[in-house]
Amino acid sequence: MQETEKELKSLSNNEANALKSSIESISSLQIKLFDKEDLKTAALKAEFSKITESISEHKDLVNQSKAYLNHGNFHPIKEDILDAYDKLDYHIYDELLIKLNKLTYAQKFADSRF
Repeated sequence: MQETEKELKSLSNNEANALKSSIESISSLQIKLFDKEDLKTAALKAEFSKITESISEHKDLVNQSKAYLNHGNFHPIKEDILDAYDKLDYHIYDELLIKLNKLTYAQKFADSRF
């Protein structure tokens, strides 16, 4: 998408018309030129839609995670994780995940010794 946008930006109106005429003269195609601003707007709308979909997917994942953490008796770290979710603090969340991985590894190691 970005490559096409770059190509469109690099074409002047005269170049675009010359290219259009050239294509039409050697084929049966009739080409309607697009307004560059319309194309930019369409590209931005598509990008916005993709980002919105991604945000929605992440929100769904966070909500599923919260529901999972709120259902059951887990390690006290769950409260810290939920707090990091609510504050949108990805630094603390990342640190908590590292801590959780260490706890999981330590538990697996302890279980394997018996």
